[in-house]
Amino acid sequence: MILALVLALGTALGPQTPPAPTPEESGTPTPVKLMVSLESSQGVGKERTALFDDGNLVHTTAFRERTTSRRVTLSREERAVVQHVLDEMSGFSLDAEYRLSTVDATKARQLRIEFSDSSGETRSVVFDEVARLPLKLVRLRNTLEGLKERFYQNVALNEKLWDPSDVKVDDLLKHRTTRAIYRVMKDDTLSKNLELVEQGRDGFRLHVTRKDLPRFFDEPEPPAREP
Repeated sequence: MILALVLALGTALGPQTPPAPTPEESGTPTPVKLMVSLESSQGVGKERTALFDDGNLVHTTAFRERTTSRRVTLSREERAVVQHVLDEMSGFSLDAEYRLSTVDATKARQLRIEFSDSSGETRSVVFDEVARLPLKLVRLRNTLEGLKERFYQNVALNEKLWDPSDVKVDDLLKHRTTRAIYRVMKDDTLSKNLELVEQGRDGFRLHVTRKDLPRFFDEPEPPAREP
C-alpha cells in the first residue's frame, strides 16, 4: 500500500531533476582572482606583490635571470581593509599619465598597479616613482607598499609583538598596512572584540580581538610625560 502510494505520487509530480552539483561536489575548484598587485621595475630588476581573493599574498622578485617567490596568507580582516581602499577607486579615472618628462626612464623606478573593480574588470595604471599622484592613488600605493614590507622583515612577526593588554577606549592606533589612524571606540569584554574606527575619512570600522591587535597595528607611543 505504501509502495503504491509512493509510486503514484512520483507519477503525479513527474520526473524530478536532481540539483546541480556545487563546485566542491563536482570537483571543480573555484577560480582564484586577483584583487590587486603592485609591480615595480628599475634597470634589470623587477618585483611584484599580488593579493588574491583567497587570501594569498605573493611576492616575486626577479633580477636578470633569477626569480624568487614567497607567500603569506592574509586574514579576512586584513583583506577587508585592502578591499575598503580598493572600493575608493570606484569610478576613478585612469586616463591620465602620471609621468615626469624630466625623469630618465632608464633610471627612475617605474610602478604599475593592477586591480579588479566592482564589475570584475581588471584596471591598471602606470606611473613614475617621483610623479605627483591623486590622493586615492597615493592611498592605494601606500597600502600595497605596506603589504610588501612584510617580506622584508628580518625578525619574525611573532618575536616582536607588543603587549595589547593596556589598550583602552579612545586610544589611537596606526594600522600596519594602510598607515591609517584608528580610534578605539568600544571594548566589548564579553566577546573580547574591540571596535575601531578610522579617523579622518568615512569612518571605516574594524572589529579585532585584543590579542590580534599587534598583528594589525603598530605599538602605540607612550603618553608624553608632563614637565
